[in-house]
Amino acid sequence: MAKTIEKDASYGTKTGMVKVEQLSLENDKNKLISQFGKKAYELMKKKLVSHKSLNEIYDKIQDIENKIRGKKIILSKLKKKRQKEK
Repeated sequence: MAKTIEKDASYGTKTGMVKVEQLSLENDKNKLISQFGKKAYELMKKKLVSHKSLNEIYDKIQDIENKIRGKKIILSKLKKKRQKEK
């Protein structure tokens, strides 16, 4: 019984370590994909890269950036209004 528990613990430790390594590698991959995407986005902004599927994503990002700018303007106006009310 003790050997079975020991084997189970050893198995759990080994699988846990492999899982941690796997998750670390996936995290590294996701960071690189993010860097890759940022670089592609910057190249598209400079009109150095163009591809139909990338253009669709680029346009969506541009739409979101426009919305973000709009929200910043609204927040700025609200802040100014509140300061005037004080």
